[in-house]
Amino acid sequence: MRIFGFTQQEAFPFLGIVLVMAFLFLIRRSGGRLWIWSPLSVLCVIYFYYLVLGPAQAVISGDTTERLVNMRPFYSSALLGGFISLVFICLGYVSNRKRGKKMQQVPNQDKWLSYYGKWITMLGFILFTISTKGNITQLINPLDAQSVPERAGGSFANYLNLSVNFLITGITLLFIHFVRTKKGLLWFAIPFVLALGIYTSIGFRYRLILLLGSVVASYYLTKRIRLSALVATAGVFLLITLMGIINLTRTYNRGLNLESIEQEDSRSFFESGLRESLIFQCTGAAIELVPETYEHVGFQPIISTLLFPIPRAIYPEKESARYLFDFLDHVFGPYGQGAAMMSFGEYYLAFGWPGLIIGSFLIGWFSRRLWNWFLANQRNPFVIAAYACTVMYLYVVISRGYLPQVTMLFFFSVFPVYAVVYLVKKKIPRRKRVRRIIPQVEPAH
Repeated sequence: MRIFGFTQQEAFPFLGIVLVMAFLFLIRRSGGRLWIWSPLSVLCVIYFYYLVLGPAQAVISGDTTERLVNMRPFYSSALLGGFISLVFICLGYVSNRKRGKKMQQVPNQDKWLSYYGKWITMLGFILFTISTKGNITQLINPLDAQSVPERAGGSFANYLNLSVNFLITGITLLFIHFVRTKKGLLWFAIPFVLALGIYTSIGFRYRLILLLGSVVASYYLTKRIRLSALVATAGVFLLITLMGIINLTRTYNRGLNLESIEQEDSRSFFESGLRESLIFQCTGAAIELVPETYEHVGFQPIISTLLFPIPRAIYPEKESARYLFDFLDHVFGPYGQGAAMMSFGEYYLAFGWPGLIIGSFLIGWFSRRLWNWFLANQRNPFVIAAYACTVMYLYVVISRGYLPQVTMLFFFSVFPVYAVVYLVKKKIPRRKRVRRIIPQVEPAH
């Protein structure tokens, strides 16, 4: 028996995911004007893309083959794992009821917003220019990026390449400064346009999602304007369509070739944008095949994460991604290169159902801690910047089942804004940071 094209084993967890999301939407829509920017709302959007739109599109189209392998037998496991993951994210979220810590306002905070935003942005451009050996201008226009710039080598080449992610936090700080003061438009607009061009030319779409998402979120959080669910839905579908156009026209480090879509229409753009969601299939393969035909990898993701920052020139034996590549080779044979899975698939690959449950619970728990911290400081512009960048980074956390990469990208895409928060705290006058000590008086005899 099939339900809307799904088998019974697929339909029940699929409907469970939809019902959980619908329930969360109904109970949270009354949670104030900023509810749609809560981590739980963002996580639901991400899961909806990967575990509702993705499977539905694949089943309706009948295209369930990836890299010459029929992935349909893994759908029920993927959906069951996604349902359990979402439930335990919610449980972790509601279990953390500790109030966020209040952060004192720093004097002249608009000045420091501009100061640190400029420095982080300039640092990102300078380091990335070094990585391209001065050829960064070849990447600015994605419609004319016709040659791959020669990249700098050496032990720290990867660090230089990833420094372009500094622009995400730097531009977010500059944008909040502009929204608050109506000053510094050029300081925001020029780096923003350059970053969009460079990110599009490079071809890794997650950077565009993080940059655009952080800027939009910081606008609504700073202005404290309610974003309607209808506008948010339209924005998500527009973003999927844009990602589809990039997917059809991109060549990594060489920009876009629009001639390749002259015969395409808006429907094909949207369907192409959904191709990314098909990583749920490989996630299901991990749950279905481990440990029956492939052993759990245990602590290898954690060990690889600890070794990942060490340059290969210093430690040539490190193979940070070997545990993942070996599994992908097991599934796809010689065609496994470039395949990916969702985060809960990696948790299962490591420790089975306990790993999936604990990993999902921790994501929910830390997401609630982030939200509580924001609520306690929701008018602080530095906290808004940190929150916006972090809540958008949940997209990478969920969609990239490769812990070493997720951790490394965090330090280049999000950590700089937390460094700014730390530095700003140091500028708060000491009398505001130290509690007043009231001496105890001996009772009269």
